[in-house]
Amino acid sequence: MAKQIGDGASLTMSGFTMELTSITWTGASRGFSDSSTLSTTTWRTKIVHSLTDPGGFDIEGAYDATQSPPLTSAATACTLAFGDGCSVAFSGFMTDIQCTAALGELNTFTAHIEGSGTVTFDVTPT
Repeated sequence: MAKQIGDGASLTMSGFTMELTSITWTGASRGFSDSSTLSTTTWRTKIVHSLTDPGGFDIEGAYDATQSPPLTSAATACTLAFGDGCSVAFSGFMTDIQCTAALGELNTFTAHIEGSGTVTFDVTPT
């Protein structure tokens, strides 16, 4: 597995440009149900659910007060691009945003973008 520095990573969302300092994917997940019974011996048995949750992204960055965050927008195309050219594409919508302004400091924000639908991975570095 190739290791890399986060420099050059970005997240784009239709109509909203973000200068980010941190991106955390909360991870995709797929549930399961325990199908073990009283007659099951040695190992539990499980049934995998057919739906996968794409998870979401927690982001941090420089706040630009001249832009309106897409907090009331429907799910839109999003791309998480890494500095090596690999990317993750998904549909997502912003669920919350918090801004911080402190004396003598850069205005910053934190937000969460929730994924909806298929997540596509492009794992071919440029």
